[in-house]
Amino acid sequence: IVMNSSLYKDDSKAKNLAKEHHQWFMKELKRCEAENPKHTLVFAHIPPFINTPDEPDGYFNWAKSTRRKVLSKMKKAAVCTMFCGHYHRNAGGRDGALEVVVTSALGCALKALENPLGLPVTFDDPPIGAQVSGFRVVHVGKKRVRHKWFVLDKIPSEVSLMKELLADGEGEQKVRDPS
Repeated sequence: IVMNSSLYKDDSKAKNLAKEHHQWFMKELKRCEAENPKHTLVFAHIPPFINTPDEPDGYFNWAKSTRRKVLSKMKKAAVCTMFCGHYHRNAGGRDGALEVVVTSALGCALKALENPLGLPVTFDDPPIGAQVSGFRVVHVGKKRVRHKWFVLDKIPSEVSLMKELLADGEGEQKVRDPS
């Protein structure tokens, strides 16, 4: 499910759209409850939390009141993983069985000056380049969802998921570089 988390962060200029979106998202979660898929994943830009579901409100997460309600519905629908960005750093945590994965940027990572959950951040001498910029590979298997972050200067020509997949009883699979 791809949802518009910006409407959960700040709906002040789009109240009607936020209401419609919330109704749609709740309907999708109820459908997941009814259909009971093997895995339910949610993709969003702004994460509900950076590290823990009970952390204080900040620029990079949702307000606690919104966070509690929506996370509760996602857990009831057995969402296993929520992939997010916005933070420009890798982070994440769990709320029970629900894993929230916050993925850094392919471009520029941000440095927090004071409060890592909010502003200010600095663009002076930003951490950028092959040692910090990267991407996440996600494998959705029969039994679980796995993911790994790769920085650009350490991208392997082949990503073998054999160990993890064999542990899941799924056999060997590889993602190959087409070049």
